[in-house]
Amino acid sequence: MKIKLVTPTLTQWMLFVNIAGMALSIFMWHTAITQKVIGCLTGGGCEIVLHSPYSKIFAVPIAAYGLAFYGVNALITVFRLIDDRPILRIATWKMSGIGILASLYFLYLEIVPIKAFCSWCTVSTFLTIFLMIISLVEIRRHGGMKAAWLEFISLFNR
Repeated sequence: MKIKLVTPTLTQWMLFVNIAGMALSIFMWHTAITQKVIGCLTGGGCEIVLHSPYSKIFAVPIAAYGLAFYGVNALITVFRLIDDRPILRIATWKMSGIGILASLYFLYLEIVPIKAFCSWCTVSTFLTIFLMIISLVEIRRHGGMKAAWLEFISLFNR
């Protein structure tokens, strides 16, 4: 019996990255709630960042927002696996843009007021950048941003 390996599509890669981001967010959220020291990939800045006054928004750990971000993005990606509509491609692109803006703000907080780096936070930033790259490549493969918007608008003209 011969086993045929299939190369994952970009949408499947996007789902994998979102699941990895969800797992990372759960790990960081657990760390923030339990106040347990976690192993930082480089140095010891993770504990400082995750336990700083800037680690919560409205008394909710930032990792919870990260989990919501990756979870919503994963849900959109699952819908794309079922029926890849242009609005869903645009949604994943916009979601990753929001994630990058949030990551840049959190990076600013690490550099300026906190003065410590969290390598787990950096991994999340790279996952978000990877999501942006995948979404842009997919949009380009389907004719570009203009084509995606025109395809979306045409759905209402039927």
